[in-house]
Amino acid sequence: MSHQLPTIIVFEDGKAVDWRPMLGSNKKFVKYVFTEENIKRDFGMNRLYDESLVKCKKFKKGKKEE
Repeated sequence: MSHQLPTIIVFEDGKAVDWRPMLGSNKKFVKYVFTEENIKRDFGMNRLYDESLVKCKKFKKGKKEE
């Protein structure tokens, strides 16, 4: 049996801000069910997507002005 765990890590500004699975207070992994719904909810994917759109628009605006 493999001891590998699927892992998702979200980085913001080059720093890991959230990940699953995570260690609980007893130093054991907290069970996590990887479903699309859970990932969107737990990682705030809708918020991250909206923020990335705003950043892209600002970046494109800056490029046009040069």
